[in-house]
Amino acid sequence: MCALAQGCATAGRESGSGAGQQGQGGQGGGSVGFDAGSSSGSACSVAAEQESNATCKVAVVIGSFTISDEACWVDSPLVEGDPGELKFACGDGPAELSFPTGKFVGTAKSCVLDLELTTQFDWIDGCTWQSQQAIVGPMEGQLDYAYSEHPIVGAGCAQACTVHAVLSLGQSGPVEVEPPK
Repeated sequence: MCALAQGCATAGRESGSGAGQQGQGGQGGGSVGFDAGSSSGSACSVAAEQESNATCKVAVVIGSFTISDEACWVDSPLVEGDPGELKFACGDGPAELSFPTGKFVGTAKSCVLDLELTTQFDWIDGCTWQSQQAIVGPMEGQLDYAYSEHPIVGAGCAQACTVHAVLSLGQSGPVEVEPPK
């Protein structure tokens, strides 16, 4: 969100804590090596080799983070370089990606991840805003993050901002597998 007329030019590339976030919210197992650049060792291929009802986990790191305007503040739980943890059904099923300040929920199906987070927040322009955030892509090394926002209450609201980021899977560890409970 940018309110240039109201002096937010110093906001820089900060991200918010996800005020108003809405989302859904081990033992045993083992780990399997994961080469983010190789389809033979992707999170997807590791998951396909596991027994049904097992849960797979893999580390995610936020790489490049591009905001549409340096004067923007965005209500995103992502901060460049922050680590996260992706938990998904080994095979098709529910998935969640947790960061220190927020959680995305959705599904992993046919080796493609589709996660969402929606937040609402009040801004200094007197408007109430809503963000839509999505993390999507094949579980083969990198995922795409997209953030958009729009006012839902108010008039004369500030200009909306967008964010694009690239997230890397498995850069800081192997895929871990938790057997069914």
